[in-house]
Amino acid sequence: MSNKFVWGKVIERFDFDFDGVICEVVKYHPKTFTPVVYLPESFYHCEEMSASFRSMFELLVHWLTYKQLGLNEGSLAQGLCRAINL
Repeated sequence: MSNKFVWGKVIERFDFDFDGVICEVVKYHPKTFTPVVYLPESFYHCEEMSASFRSMFELLVHWLTYKQLGLNEGSLAQGLCRAINL
């Protein structure tokens, strides 16, 4: 990943091993664009899925369904996250 991150202010960058696949994850504070304000909440962005999530648990659920279903994982993962209150 490059040093710049367009979606917000980077808090931490780390590699995470999802069942033998090393994924680059960026923890960041999202920003608004007009005016530019960094929000206090933090999100996790997974470059391999090109998606951001509110928690590492949510990222894990999406990764597990993505691994099985590919790009069709969205609604199943969202339903699972709602069911376990993520």
